[in-house]
Amino acid sequence: MTAAPARRGHAVRLALGLAIGFRVLLTAVGMLSVATAGPLHVRGQWAELVLTGRSWFDRALAVWQRWDALWYQRIVQQGYRADDGSTAFFPLYPLGVRTVAWLLGGRVVIAELLLSSAAFAVAMVLLHRLVRIELERARLGPPTKGGRKAAASVVALEPGAVADTCVWAIALFPVAFFFHAPNRGPCRLVSNLRRRHPWPNPLHIRFVRSGPRCWLRARRST
Repeated sequence: MTAAPARRGHAVRLALGLAIGFRVLLTAVGMLSVATAGPLHVRGQWAELVLTGRSWFDRALAVWQRWDALWYQRIVQQGYRADDGSTAFFPLYPLGVRTVAWLLGGRVVIAELLLSSAAFAVAMVLLHRLVRIELERARLGPPTKGGRKAAASVVALEPGAVADTCVWAIALFPVAFFFHAPNRGPCRLVSNLRRRHPWPNPLHIRFVRSGPRCWLRARRST
């Protein structure tokens, strides 16, 4: 195996391990919190969408059904409306969830979690490669605006180790659990990293950042 595929394989394994590990860990912490504190009042709107099954699997899914997760779940199941506030939520994540849910036979909550975990893993792979590229460029010593080479301390760094450290730093950041929740955060992280990445970007960023209001205007005009 050559060096480049080996590096890519390591980045993918690290990203998948973090995505799966934190999903299991955070779910267990949520279930333990609910079991310890007793039934909790679900904050946010659309609380009737929360799963109420008695199985451990339903309880594991229900701990993620809070706040924006319920909004996205309702959008996926019933679509956007002009009079209920749903137009404040961007369309790419619900569109992705609806596609995954269709493949899973309509299991929206599972689709939300799978898409968030997959987007987080992709973002970690992109971050890992971006850090390596930036450090390898510094190691080659291109002159800066001041005409000086990169600092010796930067050149001496091992790109793979620094990339691993950066990925772990993001994964362990105190509020990084939001990247595993059912919301557009992981997809937005992928979008931001792709804009910084030297690879050609086939994704039109304006579509990611645009809201569904244009969809509603187009639908009302037809």
